[in-house]
Amino acid sequence: MSGIPLNFEGQTSGGAPGPRPDQLEPAAVAPARELKPVRVALVDDDAVVHQFLQHALKRIARTWTLDSYLGGRSALRNIPRRPPQVVLMDWQMPGMNGIACAKELKARLPELRIILFSAHIDDPDILQSAMMAGACGCLCKPAEPPDIVRAIQKVLTGSVTFCPRTEKTLMEVFRILGQEADDLQFTSREQEILDRLREGKSDKAIAELLQIAPGTVHTHMNSVFRKLNVHSRAEAIAKITGTTPPGAGPQ
Repeated sequence: MSGIPLNFEGQTSGGAPGPRPDQLEPAAVAPARELKPVRVALVDDDAVVHQFLQHALKRIARTWTLDSYLGGRSALRNIPRRPPQVVLMDWQMPGMNGIACAKELKARLPELRIILFSAHIDDPDILQSAMMAGACGCLCKPAEPPDIVRAIQKVLTGSVTFCPRTEKTLMEVFRILGQEADDLQFTSREQEILDRLREGKSDKAIAELLQIAPGTVHTHMNSVFRKLNVHSRAEAIAKITGTTPPGAGPQ
C-alpha cells in the first residue's frame, strides 16, 4: 500500500467517519495556482489532519501529488517504495514519533527533505533532536496552508525553514551544536575546506584555491557532512559557526 487515499465525503478509505473538509474552515487558503509538480508525503496519526491538509494544499498547489500515511511506521514502510521530495510529518505520534521516523528515513533516503510539524516545536530538546535527525525545517501547529506551501518550496531550494516563534530557541540550539562541532576531529584537508566554507566559497572556488579536482572537494565535503551530521552547506556552516543558517528566519 503506497499510502492511505482519502476522499472528501467525510470518510477515509477504511470507512471511518469524519468532518467534511468544507467544515474544517481552512483560513486564508488561496485559489489553486500552477506550481512546479512536487510529490509531498503527509505523515500524521490523525485522519482529520490528513483531510484538512489534502483539501487545503490542493486548493493552492493543484499540480502537487500528496501521499498520506497514518503514522510513522506506515511512512517508514511505504515512503522508500514511493519517495517524495518533501515529507511533512507530525512530531508526536504513537508507536514511532516523527523524530525517530525522520532519522530512519534520512538514513535510507539522504536527499529527502523533511519538515516536522508540532505544537511543541519551540522546545529546545525537540528542536535539537529534530535537527540531529536530519530535519531541514520545523513548523508550529497550527500553521496556515499558504505558510506550509512556502515552507515546502523553501526547503526544495536547499534552505531550511522554521516558524517565527522558534527564533530564540533556534539560536540557542545552534550555539550548542557549534560547541559540539568544536570537539570533532577533521583531517587537514577537511579543515581547509571548512575554512573556505566559512568564507562562503563555492565548491569550484575551493577546488581552484586548493588546486584539487572538484570531485575531490565533493568527497571531502561529504565526509565533513557525515561528521557534522548535516545534509547541506547551510547546515554545515551554521553548525561550525554556531549561527542560524541562511534562510532559517521567520516565514
